[in-house]
Amino acid sequence: MDDGSNVRSFMVDEVEFDLAGSDLYFGSLLNDRGRAEWPSALEEAVRHYDADWLADRFADRSLWVDSYVQQRKTGPVTMPVSRDAHTRLAIGEFGRFYIRGVCRAAVEAGSGTVRVTRLKASAQPRPESQLLIGTEVAADALLLDLRGNKGRDTYNGVPGGPNSGLGVELMD
Repeated sequence: MDDGSNVRSFMVDEVEFDLAGSDLYFGSLLNDRGRAEWPSALEEAVRHYDADWLADRFADRSLWVDSYVQQRKTGPVTMPVSRDAHTRLAIGEFGRFYIRGVCRAAVEAGSGTVRVTRLKASAQPRPESQLLIGTEVAADALLLDLRGNKGRDTYNGVPGGPNSGLGVELMD
């Protein structure tokens, strides 16, 4: 994952930045035990492992609420937590910290720009995601966007929502 540019160490810095500001994203479906375990597991994954390792750590259903209320046009509906909630949270957050790490590496290297790329294959890529691939983005702006929009879509459209597979890479 780290291409020699200290991306992983910047990822760790970014997790610590969120922890210091009490601004780490937990999602809305972890229960109290899951919320208690998430910060250290995320930090360990970022330091030593990957998103799959993090997802495996949170596959235990006892870390999640049983159900949640979803608002629909017809009114509130109680829904069970998806079986892949652990994977979506782990891959999504690990990916966001990876992008933040790449942005930090670009800023430090003085290039200031990153290129949108596909980090994960998608059987049916969204047209809006496809349009972003190859575009250049200001690394400092994307970093601030990701820091300020935890759990929400970013202004820049990167990473591109759940399961988009989009990320960024350093410019040559």
